Amino acid sequence: VFKVELPEGMTLNKVDKGQFTKGSKTVTIAIPMVPPMAEGAFVVTADVNGNVQEGSQMVVNASGNYTVPTVV
Repeated sequence: VFKVELPEGMTLNKVDKGQFTKGSKTVTIAIPMVPPMAEGAFVVTADVNGNVQEGSQMVVNASGNYTVPTVV
């Protein structure tokens, strides 16, 4: 699973792949959506809400967990 978590103060605008969960503010791309040996990128576009103070920092967390099964 590849996952991108948006911080408070950001609103998702669009994502070109995957599914967005509004409650957890998370974009998830499940492994079945990624073909074997695939390379590429996905784009997440978000807007900063007007209630964020100027000069504050926002951190977007992205993580990936991809395992390749081995034959024993």
